[in-house]
Amino acid sequence: MKKSVPICKFLRANHKGYKYPKLSELCQFLGIYEHTILDKTKDFFGQCCGFHDARFDTTALCLAVNKLMEKHQEFFSLKNLL
Repeated sequence: MKKSVPICKFLRANHKGYKYPKLSELCQFLGIYEHTILDKTKDFFGQCCGFHDARFDTTALCLAVNKLMEKHQEFFSLKNLL
């Protein structure tokens, strides 16, 4: 989440700098919709669930990181770790 701060640029409540995005905010920013996450979660785990379920959140983070690696130079180095 920390690495996505300069990409998302969500202002803090006091308007002094940027905040770390919530996972749901990051997904919304990247155009990853809940139904897409639900479908992928079913593919990965065979079950349906929602936000704050570890399987759903893991899938959402996986989709977000993959999209960030595709679109933003700062995330290209993560490909070597995966």
